[in-house]
Amino acid sequence: MVERPSISSGETMKMKKGMFMAIHPESFITKEANAFCCDNFLVTDSGATKLTRTPREVFIV
Repeated sequence: MVERPSISSGETMKMKKGMFMAIHPESFITKEANAFCCDNFLVTDSGATKLTRTPREVFIV
């Protein structure tokens, strides 16, 4: 599922102050395992502010 504005070459909607952006990259490693993360950002006057507080590291469960 993708909601606008998206990060793609054909996107015409502009990012504006106060907009929320969630980035969900996913990588399939095997049929049984995959890697998924989520970073959330709020667009401000000075750029995007990262809201996600989870450390940027690989977690092995």
